[in-house]
Amino acid sequence: MSAHSPQHGRGRGRLLLALALLCIAALGIGFYLYTGQATWPPRGFVGHGELIDPPVPLPKMALALLGSVPAGAAPARAAVYTDFDFFRRKWTVLYWGQGLCPERCRASLEIARQVRSALDRDMDRVQRLFIADGACCDMDFLHTQPDLITVRAGSDASPLLALLSRADHTNATAADRIYLIDPSGRLVMSYAPNAKPQDLLADLKYLMGSFRADSVDSRPAATGRSAGGGAVPQIED
Repeated sequence: MSAHSPQHGRGRGRLLLALALLCIAALGIGFYLYTGQATWPPRGFVGHGELIDPPVPLPKMALALLGSVPAGAAPARAAVYTDFDFFRRKWTVLYWGQGLCPERCRASLEIARQVRSALDRDMDRVQRLFIADGACCDMDFLHTQPDLITVRAGSDASPLLALLSRADHTNATAADRIYLIDPSGRLVMSYAPNAKPQDLLADLKYLMGSFRADSVDSRPAATGRSAGGGAVPQIED
């Protein structure tokens, strides 16, 4: 037996230990990149809305898009749905309200529009979602919102309604609140009906800057026409 065998064995042991530590570190980094941040809320974050801690993971679900089956269409015609990863890949600013969208509803959707537009080059990382409950809908108004994705509050959306109501300790259909969902499909913030666009914009910018998972895949999560180019509107008081 060689006199150097014990040292050789210790050297191999150190090498194996180093490789194991590298593997653990790689797994940790991969988990961080997948979830977007190691801790919640992100370090230094002081939100203006209601922080949902811990964040609430949303199940994968496909939601029927409004207008995909026009009134009077043949029953055999299939509805058009979002894909099951609709709440992944992009930030979602969600509003759940009455389908006829009275004044408070329109004010909340306007807040979301201003915030998305003010993101400028990052606006494509954010999608606006209106879940229309009850009698639906004022199509003339919705046609003025070309980047708004609208779905009906049917049975497909019931699990989402239950999670929103549970996380916010209120009935989401009557709360008139704005919800923020991150690109890993987690409900992270909610905002009162009188929230200021500047506050929501500040929170969203901070969270987008601390998140990494939304840069992995920027494909559209649902059908819908994006807002056109041109000058970027400023946040209005």
